[in-house]
Amino acid sequence: MKYLLSTMLLFAAFASNAQTNHAYVDGGTHEGYVILADGTQKNGYIRYSNPYSIQNTVVFFTDKDDKDTKEKFDTDELKEYRVGEKTYHVIHWSGGMTAKPLKGNLLVESGCISTYKWYGRPESLMPVTRNPGESDESFLERKYSPQTVYKNKNADKCHQHSDFALKFAKKVSEFISDNAELSEKVANKEKGYKLINIYKVMETYNNECASEE
Repeated sequence: MKYLLSTMLLFAAFASNAQTNHAYVDGGTHEGYVILADGTQKNGYIRYSNPYSIQNTVVFFTDKDDKDTKEKFDTDELKEYRVGEKTYHVIHWSGGMTAKPLKGNLLVESGCISTYKWYGRPESLMPVTRNPGESDESFLERKYSPQTVYKNKNADKCHQHSDFALKFAKKVSEFISDNAELSEKVANKEKGYKLINIYKVMETYNNECASEE
């Protein structure tokens, strides 16, 4: 009896883990919404493809069991959309291309400076294989290597961490220029406000910005 109970518990844990690991697979449908460029929100279901494709095209259903309710959007037709627990904002970032068209970027942390992830195409033509026991999440992070992107709510231009590596004091002080005191500390290269402290600088900016709202 103990053996049977242990086996059942082990199977239940495995099944639960499998559901978690396979939450976002190619062709899976998740509850969500789209917000059109004019601000209209539509609630329904979105078909997930992969981390790269979902940034470019959204396949939306009002009723997931009725193909006639299907609508297909290029992400530049949208302001925002949500797939299950993943929220995407449509911003001027598409992997560092010169034109920087509007594309969906996965929201990691929301704030006056928001943090996003942009997923690129697989770099190799060779298929990327899953490691034994690897979750979908970590497998897809390897296959579609993400970039971390920052956007100040007061500007359209987005930045990667590497954008600030050269001339950090000048670039970051301009990026946060609406906070005069913090911007001056960065511009003057004060201790604790240099490249190595960039995350602290952004956290301080966000905290002070939020307290003013």
